[in-house]
Amino acid sequence: MENNREGFEDIQCQIDLLKKKLDKEKIINERLMRKAMSSRVNSVERYLWRVLSLGVVAMVLMALDFIVLFPLSLPFVLATELGLLCCIVFICINKRLVSSDNIMSGNLIEASMRLARFKKREIRYICVSIPLSVLWITWLVFEIRVYAPDEESMYSMLSGITIGGIIGFCIGINMFRKMLRNVNDVLSQIEELTCG
Repeated sequence: MENNREGFEDIQCQIDLLKKKLDKEKIINERLMRKAMSSRVNSVERYLWRVLSLGVVAMVLMALDFIVLFPLSLPFVLATELGLLCCIVFICINKRLVSSDNIMSGNLIEASMRLARFKKREIRYICVSIPLSVLWITWLVFEIRVYAPDEESMYSMLSGITIGGIIGFCIGINMFRKMLRNVNDVLSQIEELTCG
């Protein structure tokens, strides 16, 4: 009877040791996952800073171009500047949802909810901004046709806008898809940690 009891206590002790090792392994795995998630969130934050910086630069260049170098109508310039300002404000507001510090130390479920909300807002932003950009480009073409000093200037500006617009659109969509991929990866990693 005592042999059974000692064997049982040995087994119980080994089970306790195994549980402790598994708990330590789980903690280490969670830290590694949080570190990986943090690097992806940092990538999203860098994307947002780039877009924010480009928005500010665009505001300055558009004002310089459309007021000084190639004057267009005041309503067009004001609408352009207001549109860019709205984009910058949106990015600043939405950026608050994404923080690598919160991913590293905060509640994962809460971080997941914020990231999902960020993703939803970004998709809505693209769905709204593309049609508005098409309207803006149409208005820009009209402005150039009206205010161009000669036909040669008009065609060179329209060619530059077309080439720049296509290149910018392709780069922007590529950056946006990469950012969404990073957000989706973080969301799936959080799901693995919380469900697994």
